[in-house]
Amino acid sequence: MLEILAYPLDQRFYPSTRKTPQGRFLAEYPQYLETVDSASGRLISLVGTVSEVRVG
Repeated sequence: MLEILAYPLDQRFYPSTRKTPQGRFLAEYPQYLETVDSASGRLISLVGTVSEVRVG
């Protein structure tokens, strides 16, 4: 499970990390994720289906 901070995208669909974050995503991945590849501060793109919304 990855917790991803969501930033608004610019004209090139690149995250604008200097702007205020818009929320967070929890991404469930069925296999092992290498710690180095999913380390804090790395940019990530996701494709998938939103299965539920959580408040908190």
